[in-house]
Amino acid sequence: MSLQQPGGGFLPRTGAVEVDPLDRAESTALGLAGLAVASRLGSRVEGLEDGLARARRTLTQLQSQSGQFGVSRRPRRGVGVSAVACGVIGLCLVNEPADAAYLEAAGRALVFQAQMGTLPSGWVQAVAARGLAQLVE
Repeated sequence: MSLQQPGGGFLPRTGAVEVDPLDRAESTALGLAGLAVASRLGSRVEGLEDGLARARRTLTQLQSQSGQFGVSRRPRRGVGVSAVACGVIGLCLVNEPADAAYLEAAGRALVFQAQMGTLPSGWVQAVAARGLAQLVE
């Protein structure tokens, strides 16, 4: 909660003066997923539900028509896949009916990325697999 920006998003720890929108989207999606897990596990931290709502609102505002979250000036598939997979996980865990269209678009984007070929190894493959599994659950 302490890392959440006033508008609801999260910033990556890059040290850069200007943050790439894709990095901001990935951080916000990861933040949403983390807050959703905390809520699901019964955390009663003050401000959790408000923080969760602000993160949801911020992330869905970052979604493009393709379903991806954030648009980068330079293509980085791994960060894009991580952002959409974390977004899928977070939106699934929140399970808000109003997010159905956002979740469907993000799910399509994640499936499309998975079908494009081998994903970067490590974190990206793991979070993409979890995101795809979350869609099935």
